[in-house]
Amino acid sequence: MWRFKGLLKGENPGDSDEREYIEYLADNYKIQNHQIIPLVTSGLSLWCGLDILFLRSSAPGKILSSGDIDNRIKTLFDALKRPTQLSDFGPQYQPPHESEQPFFVLLEDDSLVAKLSVETDMMLEPLIGGIPEDTDTRLVITVSLRPMDTNIVNMGFG
Repeated sequence: MWRFKGLLKGENPGDSDEREYIEYLADNYKIQNHQIIPLVTSGLSLWCGLDILFLRSSAPGKILSSGDIDNRIKTLFDALKRPTQLSDFGPQYQPPHESEQPFFVLLEDDSLVAKLSVETDMMLEPLIGGIPEDTDTRLVITVSLRPMDTNIVNMGFG
């Protein structure tokens, strides 16, 4: 397990006791009693690239006529970033079970996405069986991480 001793951007090495890095993140990304840990953070000085294959039951290009692609991507970004308040969980929110702590998300903030590529194509078969619904969608997302500036904490991503 990776040990942490105050090595994140803007911290002095003597500022914290040595502890598991995951514990550090869990303590610093809480919403009330929920531990929501982003994997890509500004503290790690990382940026994220997303290559998205957007598969739908309709022909390629129909995504533009069945809904704005920018709104669909914004919804995806909202799902990939960490919520900052309880209302971000939505109206159907149910508290996570104790076994779901901590809960991992990809991004601390969607501003850490520095590269985006989206390709649309047609699904060859329905997701659950039967006749494909117009709303059936499958996303294949490839995530690449790169340091903004290399330091001792993120050098493994270089």
